[in-house]
Amino acid sequence: MPIKTDTPDDDDNEDDDGIQALLLAVLAVSSWSSTTGNDNENGNSNSAVWQNIPGGRHVRTLDETNFHQTITENCCVLVFFHAKWCGYCGPVKPVFADVATRLQGGHPIVVAAVDCTDDDELAMACNVNALPAMLFYQNGEQAVQYQGDWSADRMRLFAANTSADAHKCTKCSCCVIF
Repeated sequence: MPIKTDTPDDDDNEDDDGIQALLLAVLAVSSWSSTTGNDNENGNSNSAVWQNIPGGRHVRTLDETNFHQTITENCCVLVFFHAKWCGYCGPVKPVFADVATRLQGGHPIVVAAVDCTDDDELAMACNVNALPAMLFYQNGEQAVQYQGDWSADRMRLFAANTSADAHKCTKCSCCVIF
């Protein structure tokens, strides 16, 4: 089942022109913000949504421009798929940020998020058909989709255990941890 957003079926050209202008403005602001130092101390792109959540500075924001590079250049990547319109996603965001904070230092895992509000095609390409969703990637391949409850302890254990079980990486020196 594809992820859907509400869109009007109106054929009014004035509305279409307004929508196009709005999209261009959003794109311009997005491009500007990506060149004005919107990185956290680890060099990770981080949107304002995550910066405003305690621990959110540890969550790397992914989109169609950096998703594939991130999952292929890092041996273990935990990705949270969410959307602004998803009522279940909002309460999980601070829990996921807490997981990101708890995984810092002790685990060689990149913790990231995709906002499906803007990147629904990326979510569909990743076979995400329900939100929220959390997928673990190892060496560029999806290893496991999280199926548990959304508590911080369960999510952190999932990331740590999946990383330990699946981690046979030649890209980094972190393998000695496991």
